[in-house]
Amino acid sequence: MKTTRIFTYCLFSFLLFCFCACESPVQSVIGEYSFKVSGQVTKDGSDLLALPDEMGTMDIIHLNDSNFLLTFNTLNGSAYTTEAVLSNKQLNLHPFSRTITLTHISQSSDILGGIIELTETEHYSTDVYGYGTIYGETIKFTLQYSGEELTNGKKIKGSNILMLAKKN
Repeated sequence: MKTTRIFTYCLFSFLLFCFCACESPVQSVIGEYSFKVSGQVTKDGSDLLALPDEMGTMDIIHLNDSNFLLTFNTLNGSAYTTEAVLSNKQLNLHPFSRTITLTHISQSSDILGGIIELTETEHYSTDVYGYGTIYGETIKFTLQYSGEELTNGKKIKGSNILMLAKKN
């Protein structure tokens, strides 16, 4: 009888430990992350431009059920946010808009036939789509950008933009 009680107590303790030690998928994704974005976009269907280096922190907050709020704070001072739905270790982002600044060198010719290099800075209103795959404490986001320049209507598109986020 005493052995049965000890066995039951040990089994109950073991199951309680396992239940407490196992982190739910919702709890495992919540937290603060460091992120970095890299990739390229095509301007007006032909010019390939590298995205500027972007890094910062991302906070993931649980809203309800499988819904989360993602807030990005970049080192250059900008911030943007979106919601996402968790499904099978994947965060499916709701589309969101943000402004992206691209700086690049363009060439022009002067009246004497010489070539002049100009540094152009353009601001694009950009729609962002994508998803993030969760690998432990790392989330690999695959993003798509589609945008239009704010003053002259030039278009950009990027379909394989990578954002890596590592839990702090």
